[in-house]
Amino acid sequence: PPEKEEKKKKKNIVKLFVTIIIVCLSIALVGFGVYYYLSLANSKAKKKVIPKDLVFDVDTNLSTSPLDYATFNGVSSTNCYVNTKDVDTKKSGKYNYSIVCGNEKYDGTITILDKTPPEAVLKTVNKKVNDSIEASEFIESCTDDSECIYSFMDEQQVKTSIQNVGSYTVRIKVSDTSGNSIYI
Repeated sequence: PPEKEEKKKKKNIVKLFVTIIIVCLSIALVGFGVYYYLSLANSKAKKKVIPKDLVFDVDTNLSTSPLDYATFNGVSSTNCYVNTKDVDTKKSGKYNYSIVCGNEKYDGTITILDKTPPEAVLKTVNKKVNDSIEASEFIESCTDDSECIYSFMDEQQVKTSIQNVGSYTVRIKVSDTSGNSIYI
């Protein structure tokens, strides 16, 4: 009977159509679930504090404002404070600091640089012919945040001059351990 076969075909088409709709709805639900999960994950990831790596000169007065030390994304800086107790602004070096927001702690680094050359006062030195001579003998005093280092600008000229009687002008390079220098 052709009518039975036609009914069967219609039933199969309806079953196929229902199956396709169920598969499409399932895919849509899974897609929405993934989208929703990722949206939640991204909204949580956006709420964070990003500490900055900072560089300051020696003797800089450090700020106490958290906004100067970090970027705040979705977190209020008013509930945070900065801990710089381990930072010595009198001495060149790399130091750790932290920003505390409630129970969360975020760490950053501060580099203190000495960019100022030393200040030195010279004195006159009298030597006998062929005596040994050091650049440090010409220094009355030296002031710097780090150690002062002395050298002759032209050591060969000084060695030649010490072999002859006379009065000579000697140029001295005064440096510090941070690489700053002056010629006097």
